[in-house]
Amino acid sequence: MILGCPVQPGQLVHADKHGFLAIPRCDEGRLPDAAGFAGLDECQIVIAAARNSNHKTTEEIFQTMDRAGRGFRQNAKGQYGGKGEW
Repeated sequence: MILGCPVQPGQLVHADKHGFLAIPRCDEGRLPDAAGFAGLDECQIVIAAARNSNHKTTEEIFQTMDRAGRGFRQNAKGQYGGKGEW
């Protein structure tokens, strides 16, 4: 048990500054594919948007990054369905 969340011995846990979650055992085998997808998609959409921010106003940068985030979520939903925080 971690902070009231049931966690089994040997279960994978993801933690960052936002909190943590215990990966369900049935999803462990899908993690390498999902991580590769997220990394590639982030490079192609989110990082590309950030690189093209020269000479833009702060508001334009926020709008560009917001569009990039929506594109990332749309791709993730297309790849993995509607489950999760996508």
